[in-house]
Amino acid sequence: MHFRGYLPPEEQRRILEEGMGDGHWEFVDVARPFTRNAPSDFATIRVARPGDESTLLGHPRVRSVVPERRIFLASAKKEPGPASSKDLGSLGTARLFGSTHHVLARGVPEEGRRRGRRLSQFVSGSSDGQGSGRRLLSISDSYDAKRLWQLGFAGKDVKVAIFDTGIDAKHRSFNHIEDRSNWTDEDTLEDRLGHGTFVAGVVASKHPDCHGFAEEAEIHTFRVFTQRQMSFTSWFLDAFNYAIQTRMNILNLSIGGPDYRDQPFIDKVWEMSANNIIVVSAIGNDGPLWGTLNNPADQPDVIGVGGIDYKFNLAAFSSRGMTTWELPGGYGRVKPDIVAYGKDVPGSSIPGQCRSLSGTSVASPVVAGAVTLLASTVPLEKRSTHLNPASMKQALVESATKLPTLSLFEQGAGHLNLFAAYEALQRPLRVTVFPAHWDLALDACPYMWPFCTQATYAGAQPLIINATILNSMAVSGRVAGEVRWVPGENGECLDVRVEHAPVIWPWSGYLAVFVRVKSTCAARSAIALGALHLTVESPPEYGSATRRSGDAQLTMRVQIIPTPPREKRVLWDHFHNVQYPPGFFPRDNLAHRDFLDWNGDHPHTNFRALYAKVCRT
Repeated sequence: MHFRGYLPPEEQRRILEEGMGDGHWEFVDVARPFTRNAPSDFATIRVARPGDESTLLGHPRVRSVVPERRIFLASAKKEPGPASSKDLGSLGTARLFGSTHHVLARGVPEEGRRRGRRLSQFVSGSSDGQGSGRRLLSISDSYDAKRLWQLGFAGKDVKVAIFDTGIDAKHRSFNHIEDRSNWTDEDTLEDRLGHGTFVAGVVASKHPDCHGFAEEAEIHTFRVFTQRQMSFTSWFLDAFNYAIQTRMNILNLSIGGPDYRDQPFIDKVWEMSANNIIVVSAIGNDGPLWGTLNNPADQPDVIGVGGIDYKFNLAAFSSRGMTTWELPGGYGRVKPDIVAYGKDVPGSSIPGQCRSLSGTSVASPVVAGAVTLLASTVPLEKRSTHLNPASMKQALVESATKLPTLSLFEQGAGHLNLFAAYEALQRPLRVTVFPAHWDLALDACPYMWPFCTQATYAGAQPLIINATILNSMAVSGRVAGEVRWVPGENGECLDVRVEHAPVIWPWSGYLAVFVRVKSTCAARSAIALGALHLTVESPPEYGSATRRSGDAQLTMRVQIIPTPPREKRVLWDHFHNVQYPPGFFPRDNLAHRDFLDWNGDHPHTNFRALYAKVCRT
């Protein structure tokens, strides 16, 4: 059994000198290649015998210990085609054992053949881009990246980290494979599975038939999955440390899982963001179920990406919101942040040809490639101050194209709009709220589902919305003073109360809003308008004594109806249900093999069908 525990480096040295834990436990891979002469803060510890973990837990200098997360991924399934037998396609079915985390965002079945959710999802692929029966444009053509290329931008001097299955050193589809590192227990840097090569190709391939977004970008591959399709949390943590040490600009994670309580992993993702690394991650392939967003894409500081097809329909496999780990405290946040093409996307294969794959693990590098290209439009001397996770997310969500048939919990801000994002990235650093406008009136469907399905009234349970504060001025900040409600027309009917994150860090925080109708308006039928105003203060820039300050607002439109008689009301009380165990939300059908689910008990997630039926009646 493996554990991860915090031990100060000097304590690690002392224990090593005294004999490796007296035979009860020992360090494994304490020092990675980039810290040959110094142990790491988080030590991987192997327990010699079952029960010896009590000795580890009782050590006076051990601050925290979590079980090592282990995952295995089964082989991928291919569509018929002339692809090389070596080119196995994306990692597919995920077999999860115990409490697990990092899974390459699983592939998807052929359309119309959706089977068991964990154990039979596959990525389809072909070597010639013909998997869908038609010739596909390069993904960069689909987003008109040539407009930025013609302005002289192609990803130059942008360092992109690809956490995946590796890449071959002399792959002919890339200009700049700058660094390859291996964090697994296998002695190779090569890509034996094809997924890492494909992901890197979407970002930076120069192949004319499957051209990536930013061929001049520097590709740094981090091999974190083995040929046996397995990974550990500790491998990711070590690779994250190396990414910070080597000053990566952008990180693509085509991975995800429900275990948002894997605190060392979460802390390290925060640390990545705090070190100005823009993290892009797949939202998950657990659709069409709702409340199935994957971690780390569901974190506020991460750009979470969902998938659509070329007809602008949400891909059946793309996970839906809301984020569920906040449910015991009220209501989830809006995720994904953005959607991009994730169905039949062309990319690179191991032999140097082109192929097409599907999945949010594909949509994620589409956005990561766009982010890489956008990052290169910021002058090199300004990147340390004007390019950060918040400024990039602001540019993406403010410029996205809203898709008319999808809700905010399916598409987030909407579909990636590359050139509009370039224009938005030129704006000054600022504080914003996402989403900035909440339309809770009945005519706001389908985008504002589920809020637009039911008007509110005096005596009803409060409406709860959970927005995200983005502060691109600095990695940390605080809400200064009170968040003010400024009523517009009929806004005096609303009792609006707010909770917010005590610290906006890293680059982001939550803004929870509770809305009730006052008893004085119990007989009123109206649309109420108003806005919440807040100010965020951040520490002064280096060399200055003046604190930075920015203002933002969240506007609201709420439909009020007269209080209906009691016999016409339905009360759904999910706050007095069986208490959630720590670490996961239980599935209602406990006979299902995958009992560690994360779509919660809520009418807007796993009870969505029942909620929709009640609303229709």
